[in-house]
Amino acid sequence: MSVPTDRVWARTEGVEPVLRTSLAGPVRNTSLPTSHSLLPLHEAVVNAIQACDQQFGDDLTGARLQVRIFRSPQEAFDVGPIGGRTPPNAIVGFEITDNGLGFTTANMQSFETLDSDHKSDLGCRGVGRLLWLKAFDRVFVQSAYMGEDGSLHARKFRFSEAKEVDERLPRRLRARHDRDGMCARKVTT
Repeated sequence: MSVPTDRVWARTEGVEPVLRTSLAGPVRNTSLPTSHSLLPLHEAVVNAIQACDQQFGDDLTGARLQVRIFRSPQEAFDVGPIGGRTPPNAIVGFEITDNGLGFTTANMQSFETLDSDHKSDLGCRGVGRLLWLKAFDRVFVQSAYMGEDGSLHARKFRFSEAKEVDERLPRRLRARHDRDGMCARKVTT
């Protein structure tokens, strides 16, 4: 006598099974306390340092890393007490530029995989990009890298919770971001 067993499986000829997820849940479940508000910047800078390390190895003399901080525009001229210091305007974005390895195919696949273990040997947990989206509405990435065939390739995309990885950049951004780097901006309405 055979014992019935429950099986749940599906098979579609020629189609690899894919587990899909939305960024909304992981971003919502990612904690970013105000006491660690610069952690998204830290994650992006660490990524840039690792990219330079991958590109240049032990001789980092040619490595380049630049961080720009964007603040909200000054709304009024402060004529407060003489000698007093006016607090700076709020930070609304960052731009990190490096000449490291870039978003190679392997790096891009890792970026598109939540909780990736691609750089786990370096202590990475694959959650830095979630922190970016916790702090910023969208992130713009532009990368130049050498392909496996030795030719120069480019990759540009917008990363947001709503559109996830979107390679269709608005024209104004295509014109503005003509250098290697990543830019994160907080959008206020």
